[in-house]
Amino acid sequence: MKGVMKDIIECMANSQFHEALARCWKLLESDFPLFQEQESAARNPSGDSPYQKYKERVSKALWANEHLRIRNLPREYPLAFLEVLDDYLFKRFDYSAGLSLSTNVLLDGETYAIHRRVLQRSMDTGHASKTGHLQSWLRHHWIVPARISGIEIRFRSAPDCIHKATRVPLEDGELKVYVGSFPDRVEPLWLDDDPTKWSTRELTDPWTRWSNVLHGLEEALAARAAIVVLPELTICPGLRRKVRDWLDDRPDHSFVLILPGSFHEEIDGKVFNIAELFNRFGNPVLHHRKLTRFGTRAKQEGITTGSRIELLDTPVGLISIPICLDFCEEGEPFSFFWGRIGAEWLLVPAFGVASSIAAHLRRANELFRKHGTVSVIANQHLRGSDEDHGFVRHTAAKEPSFATMGHRIFIVNIKSLDSNK
Repeated sequence: MKGVMKDIIECMANSQFHEALARCWKLLESDFPLFQEQESAARNPSGDSPYQKYKERVSKALWANEHLRIRNLPREYPLAFLEVLDDYLFKRFDYSAGLSLSTNVLLDGETYAIHRRVLQRSMDTGHASKTGHLQSWLRHHWIVPARISGIEIRFRSAPDCIHKATRVPLEDGELKVYVGSFPDRVEPLWLDDDPTKWSTRELTDPWTRWSNVLHGLEEALAARAAIVVLPELTICPGLRRKVRDWLDDRPDHSFVLILPGSFHEEIDGKVFNIAELFNRFGNPVLHHRKLTRFGTRAKQEGITTGSRIELLDTPVGLISIPICLDFCEEGEPFSFFWGRIGAEWLLVPAFGVASSIAAHLRRANELFRKHGTVSVIANQHLRGSDEDHGFVRHTAAKEPSFATMGHRIFIVNIKSLDSNK
């Protein structure tokens, strides 16, 4: 630990504050017994405890920006450095002018992204007051490695149109979300060339589906929704292009982000299950290839799996678009994957029966308790039923809000952390 602490203090003395924070995080995350010892010392209720006195000393040295004073700091409490650096970076840097909310640092050959948390809900989670959770001590930032289980994690800055548009609901304190589905009995047209694979390129009745897509978009438009999410395997590539044209023809619509489901698509001889997140003009701002297949060993989804997660960095937080099992699958890496990434918004196109919805709900509840993630699940029932549309998990209520044929608009209350500065 002493060698790592020496590096942390040297980074601070050289004004490399983000790197110092990442090194503190890496040290404590990789050594849980050490973190437990540190947490025990930090939770001493006495205001003049050794830990609190040490923390005040670190804070004074950092704000004074005296290099010699920083280099002479003792090294026994790395958790105190983590707390102080987290608070220092939050208070020192103003991101309201449109700066990126994420900073990359290179540690020992590995890249880490330090994301500045932006929503108040990240400080009001179920884990925030409990012991044993490192994130509870790093309140204003989230640190994400560039690779998790071999999957690349890539941050993308929001274009100006999204940056400006998401500022409005952030100031208003609420954001409207539309969750769509289609009880029209239109299904993927499954190919029968390989009995071991579920593979599709088209819908059984794309024109009927398009009329229902139009109905959903008009319904969302009438409600002035900002975000629209449609289910997995419901919008084939041809209809996705029609959604883009529809957006382009209506420059005065209220939409900020539109996720027109996902579908199988062949690219360079390989088939992927692809989702694209559009901005208000129908231009893709996020692209996702499904990471895992549905099915059994005997018959499974006939796709090549993706190897990347993209995160859109916006004024209302990080947004990602995992497809169905990417979000709710049990076991590694998905049992810890999204909790490790810490996105504020997960927009999930899904396709399945009630048991699938239950799995999505379990994961959504877990992520809400951990760091306040808003999970938006748009589900298409496996047999085109008018049930199991999906839900939005965005409050501390015991049950989330479920979508029905008469209730697809959800109002998500949002509040910026910066308003508390």
